[in-house]
Amino acid sequence: MKAKRAWWTAGIVIILAGIGVILFQKRDAPQKKEASTPAQPPTAQPSQSNRDFLIGNWARTDSNGGYTIEIKSAAADGKLDASYFNPNPIHVARAEWQEKNGSLVVFVELRDVNYPGSTYTLNFLPAENRMTGVYFQAVEGVNFDVAFTRVR
Repeated sequence: MKAKRAWWTAGIVIILAGIGVILFQKRDAPQKKEASTPAQPPTAQPSQSNRDFLIGNWARTDSNGGYTIEIKSAAADGKLDASYFNPNPIHVARAEWQEKNGSLVVFVELRDVNYPGSTYTLNFLPAENRMTGVYFQAVEGVNFDVAFTRVR
């Protein structure tokens, strides 16, 4: 009789544990869905005409050094065909664009003599026909606020 009661008790415990697991999973499921959702909603890829706004020659306005960025094309995959001059050509190791928080952001990495990974991260301001952001000067490890305006 005690053995029969122990089996019944064990069976009830197993059934209750199973119900508890099912209820826990149902309760936890919405939380898991929220946790896997990105903090920022994905943004639509800009149309070709929006990317084309980046194309042109851009002169840095916060210095007299003759710093310019020439963007020849902006591909759908985020790649830019870009050149940099100070005033002589400096090798561009990487140039990309992306849409971030509803605006276009340009990233240019320089790899040349005295430019060991210096970068520009610029936000395009279409109403002002400008790009503003930060220049990271890799030699000294210092950031500078910068601005570029379209020359042509």
